[in-house]
Amino acid sequence: MDKDNSEERLVDYLKSARTSLEHPDTFEKIHIVLGNESCDLDSSISATILAFLLHKTRLNGIPEDALVVPIQNVSKENFLIRSDNCNIYQEIGIPLGLLIYKDQIDIEDLVLSKDVTTTLVDHHMLSKDLEILESTVVNIFDHRPLESGTNWDQNKVEIVMNEVGSCSTLITDLFISSAEQLLSKELAYLLYATIVVDCKALDSSKGKARELDCKMAELLENKYNFNDTRQTLFKKIMNLRTNVSNLTPKQILYKDTKIIKGVPVPSLPMLVENFLKLKGGYEALKEFAAESGTSVVVLKGADRGRKDVAVFGNAGSEELKANILEVFFNNKEYDFQFSKQKTIYRNITLLNQGNLKLSRKQLVPLIEYALSNNSVRLG
Repeated sequence: MDKDNSEERLVDYLKSARTSLEHPDTFEKIHIVLGNESCDLDSSISATILAFLLHKTRLNGIPEDALVVPIQNVSKENFLIRSDNCNIYQEIGIPLGLLIYKDQIDIEDLVLSKDVTTTLVDHHMLSKDLEILESTVVNIFDHRPLESGTNWDQNKVEIVMNEVGSCSTLITDLFISSAEQLLSKELAYLLYATIVVDCKALDSSKGKARELDCKMAELLENKYNFNDTRQTLFKKIMNLRTNVSNLTPKQILYKDTKIIKGVPVPSLPMLVENFLKLKGGYEALKEFAAESGTSVVVLKGADRGRKDVAVFGNAGSEELKANILEVFFNNKEYDFQFSKQKTIYRNITLLNQGNLKLSRKQLVPLIEYALSNNSVRLG
């Protein structure tokens, strides 16, 4: 796409944030903008652009003297296997070395030594390793319904929650309503591309896009006249996302994983059925479960008009697996139209998904419900 000077502004901001973090004596207050642990395109872009907006405007009570820092909620190693994320930043001239990754900062030390506040983006529940941030949270931007057990004090935490197709839609809406003059073409492109991908090119037949998604996308299209059509952009980014030819089976598992109450839920750019046929695929799954400290993994697969789900469990996890599967089949909220498929692995239950309009987003609350009503230890 044609370049303007917006990437210099974003680049300068990211350079400054990184430099300040490397010299902690230069700041006393820090505001962390944290995406979710899957660090998919929506989470990454939403966190980065919201941090830039908060840095420029000090919206939502961000102190004038606070360093505002977007954190990619994965290690740098695991970020670099997300080819769609990497490509879109590089497309507008953002070096990946300027992004700040979770393994590059000591969050516990920051909380103990600095005045820390936090905004959660594209999630509203902290993972166990980041629970130290709980008392610092002042803002939440998410597009999923509140999970059971969520107990934020809304007198202290401002929550923006709207069940739209993309969290980037919420960030676009905030940007336009509060500081549209700061929204350059390249920042708009990052948001627009993410909305298009999350909402399946805004195709109404796919059931992903909501009214606000369409409104924000159309506004950006009309104002910035992007080169690619929705379908072209969608296909380009999805091709990057689904190309795993250079990844190992374990990297494929880590590429897009959400953690639900301790249970990893990888979303695979292929059917789970086919992942298990990869050389070393099953062994990688066992190692992935061990590294995650859990006895159960729920996998979500999709490829070429088909979707499937699998529940993997180590010895001793039979009751928990059975509870998850019972909720999948008998819940009244989402009809995935599951049917059991044959697999050679006794500790894996493989399900074909008949209802293609439903995604991991709808699977998550079912897993959460099953885990909330189960007394079996995960590890």
